[in-house]
Amino acid sequence: MEPLELGQVNRFVLRKQHLARSGDPKEIVSVVRDVCGLHATGGATPYLSLFARIRDFKREDLDRELYIARSLGKIRCMRKTVHVLTKDMIPIAYAATGSGLEHYHEGFLRKYLGIGRDEYERTSREVLEALGNRGMTTDEIKQTLSGSANISAIVNMMCDQGLLIRGMPRGGWRSNAHTYFSFKTYFPDIDLGETEETEAKKMLVGWYVRSYGPATCRDASWWAGLTKTETRRILESHGDLVTPVEVEGLGDDLMLWASQAAALRSRTRRRDRIISLLPVQDPYIMGYKDRGRYLDEEHTDCVFDRGGNATSTILVDGRVIGVWDVEEKARPTVKLHLLHRIDKELLSGIRASASGLGRFIAGCDVEVREVDRMVPLTERNAGGFLAPLKNA
Repeated sequence: MEPLELGQVNRFVLRKQHLARSGDPKEIVSVVRDVCGLHATGGATPYLSLFARIRDFKREDLDRELYIARSLGKIRCMRKTVHVLTKDMIPIAYAATGSGLEHYHEGFLRKYLGIGRDEYERTSREVLEALGNRGMTTDEIKQTLSGSANISAIVNMMCDQGLLIRGMPRGGWRSNAHTYFSFKTYFPDIDLGETEETEAKKMLVGWYVRSYGPATCRDASWWAGLTKTETRRILESHGDLVTPVEVEGLGDDLMLWASQAAALRSRTRRRDRIISLLPVQDPYIMGYKDRGRYLDEEHTDCVFDRGGNATSTILVDGRVIGVWDVEEKARPTVKLHLLHRIDKELLSGIRASASGLGRFIAGCDVEVREVDRMVPLTERNAGGFLAPLKNA
């Protein structure tokens, strides 16, 4: 069978990732499920990821699903990072990744904070008693449990054990100063023990292939935080549900959910170009270990820092052609740094998208300007990916 053309594959994935915008109405919960969760290490990221995918999206729309309807929740899961997941995904992701997280935190507490198992268990019981049916910030928990040290670390581990859940931050949509609730109080109808670990890992890898395929075993392993040997075994266990495909420039060892193969091969080329301005750690950019599908190697240091964190990107038809940043001073400004030469028509479209994004972030009209230079993220201090064009 003829190899698939990379541009065709990228546009197919953009559609699955809801980045090929259409006029069809979209529900937040469905979008979150279709992209296998939203990165939420940074408070603003899930809002900006949804803004890139849903026409007329408003911040309160996500707040409503997360904190009022509670159809979504925030847990640490794949690669030990916090994600927004749908309620039905939470017990699966927890079962698939929880044992690795617990081992990691136990070592951290003991080695770096000097907290033993007995102290942790005693303090966690006190935290749950203090919370009752209400939510509290870590500062409020500290005040209630006067004399208890390292509450932040203990609260994080309690979240990873399924004892607590992150609720609405007190500092607004870009804040990580969460309130914390007893998981059982917040989600009384979720049973975190309902799925066995092996089956949960199989489901997790299956979700990935459906959302990101065609992708390699290496991609799936990296995304899920599993070993390549384990991921390969899980892919094989899916049998005929997963089919191998060849993609020009990427090789012949990519995997695709079999029921999607006909749709991918029959998809016609779009005439219009798909412009996407994605936030730091957007699911599409963070979905692959092999980045050649969307990024030229010589520009890797402008998009990823030494820790593998992706900055805010400008994409055309699924390929990174630039970086964006917002400067909120006297007059809010969206800055654009282009990695490739582009024509005036495309630049006009990017500027229009940047203007709308800036208005969403700042709440007012913004200036849009291009900058000629940026310091590579690999030459910046930790956290530089959060403001890639600072001082540019």
